[in-house]
Amino acid sequence: MNAALLLIGLLCPTAEPDLSAVLKKLQAHQTVQATMVQLKTNKAFKQPQRSEGRFIVAPPRKLRWEYLKPFRTALVLNGDKVSMSYPDLNRKQTFDLNRDPSMKAVLETILFFLEAKPELVSERFSVTLATAEADVARLTLIPKAEKARQLLARIVVDVDTKQGVLARIQLIEPDGDSSDIRFSDHRINEAVDEALLLP
Repeated sequence: MNAALLLIGLLCPTAEPDLSAVLKKLQAHQTVQATMVQLKTNKAFKQPQRSEGRFIVAPPRKLRWEYLKPFRTALVLNGDKVSMSYPDLNRKQTFDLNRDPSMKAVLETILFFLEAKPELVSERFSVTLATAEADVARLTLIPKAEKARQLLARIVVDVDTKQGVLARIQLIEPDGDSSDIRFSDHRINEAVDEALLLP
């Protein structure tokens, strides 16, 4: 029996990752903190624009997406409350998602990556799932809604299936512009200063 199973394993290619299993790994943590580097490619600039920052998520519905270089900007989500702050300009805007449908639509897309609900994925995206490299599953997502496709042609998400964290997000716009965001130095289930998650 064992010899037969071994032979089958040798003859058959490695199974592709299962979508539900990959998304379940993203849901497994109480908190995740990481550093991030974003390269924004825009036809208006000769070189990609580089930004550095940090990412904090504490489900359910708590997020801090913060750029530290070259300019400081922080988006904070806590439930239905959202703020965007610009420390260098001493400015801050606060939103109520229930009163701002456009902001809600944007943040619901971000929440997809955090809440990782399979039914939400299938409802909003056509999904292709493959193995990018060892312990990395790659989801290629094409929005189903025409309005969404006018903003994003596709989203490519790399999930580190060993740690259960986002490794990379690529946002490709219809005109060819793109954002490539890579996450590293993940800290999982460490205490987070609650003040960082207050809009």
